[in-house]
Amino acid sequence: MSTITRAIEDLLKEHTSGYDINRNPRRNSDPNAASRGKGWIGIYKGPWDMAKHTTTRFKNEVNPQIEIQVCNLESGDKAEDDLESSVNEILTLLSGPHGRNLSGTIGQTTGYKVEYDINRATDAYFYSATITIKGEVLA
Repeated sequence: MSTITRAIEDLLKEHTSGYDINRNPRRNSDPNAASRGKGWIGIYKGPWDMAKHTTTRFKNEVNPQIEIQVCNLESGDKAEDDLESSVNEILTLLSGPHGRNLSGTIGQTTGYKVEYDINRATDAYFYSATITIKGEVLA
């Protein structure tokens, strides 16, 4: 899985700008870090399911995750719009020619799941979205 998360990190750093991108960090809890530039991104390993495909091969389902955080100190509407813009930017990159097989680390991407969260423990508008990439690898 580390080759997959590294490929995602390289892909995001090469094709996006303005984000603080981190692979396998502790989850960010600082609204100030999420308010810099276009936001904070964490890349994580997700579930990995293995199922017998044939008598000698396995079909692996990998689900790496990308968490995007944004923060706006004055407007929830602005924070929501910024987050949605970032989610669309990342999904467009992942579904394009550079992201479909995550630089050759998986066989194919089969879909995505996006989950949203609002951090209500702070006075700022601190929002996040986690994109789970659904991918397949035959081994």
